[in-house]
Amino acid sequence: MTRISINERKQRLGIRHLLTPGHRCVSSAPTTNLVGTVADSLVALHSSDPASVYLSIAARCHGIALSDIDRGLYQNPSVVRHHGMRRTIWVVSAETATMMHSAVTIKIAAAERRRLLKVLGRPEAWLDEAISEIEALTSEMGPLPSIEIGKRLPRLAFPIVLGPNTKHSVSVNAHTRIVVQAGFEARLVRTRPVGSWTASNYSWVAATQWLKGFPNETPDPDTQRQDKADLVDRWLQRFGPGTFTDIVWWTGMTKRDVTAALADCGAVEVQLPTSSGWLSSHDTTVAANDADQPWAALLPGLDPTSMGWKDRDWYLDPSIASEIVDRNGNIGPTIWVNGSIVGSWNQRIDGSIVTENYLPLSRSQTALVNVEIERLQALLGSAVVKPRFPAPNQRRLVGLPAS
Repeated sequence: MTRISINERKQRLGIRHLLTPGHRCVSSAPTTNLVGTVADSLVALHSSDPASVYLSIAARCHGIALSDIDRGLYQNPSVVRHHGMRRTIWVVSAETATMMHSAVTIKIAAAERRRLLKVLGRPEAWLDEAISEIEALTSEMGPLPSIEIGKRLPRLAFPIVLGPNTKHSVSVNAHTRIVVQAGFEARLVRTRPVGSWTASNYSWVAATQWLKGFPNETPDPDTQRQDKADLVDRWLQRFGPGTFTDIVWWTGMTKRDVTAALADCGAVEVQLPTSSGWLSSHDTTVAANDADQPWAALLPGLDPTSMGWKDRDWYLDPSIASEIVDRNGNIGPTIWVNGSIVGSWNQRIDGSIVTENYLPLSRSQTALVNVEIERLQALLGSAVVKPRFPAPNQRRLVGLPAS
């Protein structure tokens, strides 16, 4: 088998994830395509924390402003925000959304529907009618936040209890869960949130009004199998080589489905330093002149690069993992140099960025990091981003006691 070193994996990461200066996007390109370009370079952008989408894009684009990203997300969009791998919300291009929905979301949506019907205590036909009502309303009125949907369709706004008989039990209005279910089923999509760019109180609109061709029908089994293979191959092209464990974890697919997908897409087995791994059959060798380009980046919490692999020791020293990885495996804001996580960052209440390095840096590497700090500070100004999933070190970085 072909052997691939850790150094080569790091070179691939920098280039394919648009983190080396020579491979970053340029803001003079059409911004409606720019967001989709960055999303496709990572297969999908984590959107559980809305701010991560903006900061992940900005880290990979020269001279971009938050307003540029906003236009690419919400004005003539080329992307959609949709549930996918591991039930996470992602920002993906229309092509990837169709593939992702078929490969993984349909199965998740079916499980969510069964749970919701049990809580609602209504027949399935009632839920179908409710979703159709909301779909028709947003087709006519345009994007509406959940609270407005409840006001216009009061018969759907009755209270239900989620997690009954548990310590996490909570009462909500039924329509708020119905719109989420319609999102899982690609009948509705999330659009611009109410409030700032860091908010997650999204408005909802019929999927057919947002992106042409976005799926709302179940594909046949052969199509689903091909979409699973294509999704795995797309991940391998952007993140490969990766281990079998990486692929199962990232996709959220069963081991059986991943095994079939690897065979169907013609993936090539390779030897990594401590295990075997997989490459796409479409993979190409990293060019020598690209491989030697030094780089640094400040990435947000839940950035797709940080979260791209289950086996992380090759880019995250286990001795520092406890500083930036929470108990659920979520990685907070990070500082990268040449394919390795070397430190972390946060913001004070005035918006100023504070950093901490956990690994030694040379003078030239420190200079690269400083450039990225200045670039991120210029982007944010006095705006303060509070990660939805803060790393263990975040409070200490800004001089606060641990919670």
